[in-house]
Amino acid sequence: MARILIVDDAPENIYMLDIILREEGFETLSAANGKEALEQARTSLPDLIVSDIFMPVMDGFTLLRECKRDEILKDIPFVFYTATYTDTKDQRFAMDQGADLIVIKPVDPFELVKSIRGLLEKRGRGVLPSRRVEPPPDEEFLKGYSETVVRKLEEKVHELDDANQALSESERKYHHLFEDAVLGIFQSTPEGRYTLVNPALARMFGYDSSQEMIDSIENIGQQLYADPRDRERARKVLSETGELRGFIAPFRHRSGKTIWISVNSHAVRGKDGGIEYYEGTAENVTEKVELEGLYKSLTDRSFTGIYLVQDGTFRFLNQSAAAFAGYTPDELVGKDSLYCIYPDDWGTARILSQRMIREGLTMPFEVRILHKNGTIRWIMLTLTPTDYKGRPAILGNSIDITELKDAREKLDDSRAMESSILDSIPLAVIGMENRRIMFANSDTTTIFGWQPDELIGRSARILYRSEEDYEQVGDRLYQALSGARTFTAEIEHLYRHRDGRDILCRMKAARIGESLQGRRIVTTYEDVTELIQTKEKLGQTNEQLQRTLSGTIKTISSLLEAKDPYTAGHQERVYHLVMAIAGEMNLPEDLAQALGTAALLHDVGKIQIPSDILSKPGKLSNVEYDLIKIHPEEGHDIIRNIDFVFPIAEMILQHHERLDGSGYPRGLTGGQILLEARIIAVADVVEAMASHRPYRPALGIDAAMEEIRKYRGIRYDADVVDACRRLFHDRGFQFAQKPSR
Repeated sequence: MARILIVDDAPENIYMLDIILREEGFETLSAANGKEALEQARTSLPDLIVSDIFMPVMDGFTLLRECKRDEILKDIPFVFYTATYTDTKDQRFAMDQGADLIVIKPVDPFELVKSIRGLLEKRGRGVLPSRRVEPPPDEEFLKGYSETVVRKLEEKVHELDDANQALSESERKYHHLFEDAVLGIFQSTPEGRYTLVNPALARMFGYDSSQEMIDSIENIGQQLYADPRDRERARKVLSETGELRGFIAPFRHRSGKTIWISVNSHAVRGKDGGIEYYEGTAENVTEKVELEGLYKSLTDRSFTGIYLVQDGTFRFLNQSAAAFAGYTPDELVGKDSLYCIYPDDWGTARILSQRMIREGLTMPFEVRILHKNGTIRWIMLTLTPTDYKGRPAILGNSIDITELKDAREKLDDSRAMESSILDSIPLAVIGMENRRIMFANSDTTTIFGWQPDELIGRSARILYRSEEDYEQVGDRLYQALSGARTFTAEIEHLYRHRDGRDILCRMKAARIGESLQGRRIVTTYEDVTELIQTKEKLGQTNEQLQRTLSGTIKTISSLLEAKDPYTAGHQERVYHLVMAIAGEMNLPEDLAQALGTAALLHDVGKIQIPSDILSKPGKLSNVEYDLIKIHPEEGHDIIRNIDFVFPIAEMILQHHERLDGSGYPRGLTGGQILLEARIIAVADVVEAMASHRPYRPALGIDAAMEEIRKYRGIRYDADVVDACRRLFHDRGFQFAQKPSR
């Protein structure tokens, strides 16, 4: 049975090769470095040596040189099995020193076994090529050895530099994106608890910090939604479609006021298809809440564990060392030093401990421990050989690095989250430094036509139509951000799409960090080209509809005057007085216009009254008067199906109602009567008394003023009466003899 000596500083590699070689019928020896391997080889002569190159104490190259110098070991076949030294120069150096074979990882271990069998068979038949090279002089060996090691160290340094730079950049990007985002960013459970919120979301709801909001909100639906059913509706959409876009609902601010929030979210499902959590963004669409939050800086206190091991058992532990595993020192003293070590790590811990004592080395390594409560924790150990009561012992220092391990694992999660957050925002999100683009999300393609990786590193000038536009927006933007963390004013400006067309975008921005050093900002862009065009078309349509409506109203008024020539011009004169009263009372422009429309149509119901009754010169009978009194209802029925913004049909119906309930048709009182109807009522009475009627001559303005003064606050609204009287007494208002609009 051939004996193979395995040399590798990684216990898992030794373990793997040991199992494979033994199953293939070989006897195995093992060593963790070149020095240990020499001792093993001289004690138990192997038939072949399989060695790694990069090892502590003595590496593979030095081990090979020492074997070739040794009269007993120099003829033993030597195989390098490495993943580190893969350069052809390294391989040539190894062969020059007398190696029989170099196998580069990763390779199927059974291919290595096949090569070993081949070498041993050739050696048995005496046909193995002679590798009895004369060891080169020390100076020549050291030169080649140094070049090889330095080259490998340089590669490792470059790899570490690249990895550290990528890690720092990713952390910086995610931190800036999350901490300085203009939009609120969150992650929540289906049950209604926040697990993650950014400062923007916390400020949006009036909380001083993200943690405070997370701690305070135990049920999002009950505490934040003004109507908890809105959250259920949102959850239903997320459950059915997996995403929620532009969901707008009223929320409760911490102060108690209502704010409107637009939510964009998507559901993250587990392997079983169930929803694990929601993540997305929120924007305050009511107003930007500017609150200065107090950010608490929390640092975890770190305690170093100290313990002493002798004869494989704990002799002493301080409180921290025991507490890492959930025990007290008294519970662990006297127990095996591997008592808390996770079973899969026993081999590693035992081998390294033995090396500490045997070689007098001090080196840190990481192992898992099993906590008293059943959880697994990661511990970094530093072992130092020492004496205790005149005999060898190990002094250990331990640090709990579980959180550090978790942080490393979460780095990949943070990168994925960064991508998810950027892609969940329905806007182009672009980060800049000195107006050079650092990152961009996928919606940048939707709005500007550029792929994100096409923009990285380029000047933001590429998004503008001209140098003048570029400078104009930049000056305004950076001037605002120099004095405020966020620039909440919305800049609507023309930008340039990749295909050359102009697009109108609404842009918002926030600076990254506490100052504008490096002019680092994050901006969002919303394409409002179609929105603006739609608004313009809508405005033109509204103007056309207004002209059409005005013409229709004039036609209806003319038809009524043609039927009742004795009251010709009455509605138009009432219109002018109503508009004057509205101006005197400072009514809003849109309400005044609606009031004017109602005044022009207030007697439209008289179209349904027979002409002989309308123009009867004498006193009306009770039946005739009752017919006259239905004209407000007739007018209401004529107008009610027209879709006015204001209740014009109701104004017409109520214009003969009186505050004391003496009016008709419904006998309304006080606040039951619309203000607009009260204004028309006063103007109608004043015009009617001042003008000629078939059944009487004109009574004059003075009589009309006396009528409304006498019944001020009784039949007629006091404020309306006062405004009307000021118009005639102080402003010189007069009815036109021939009204004309």
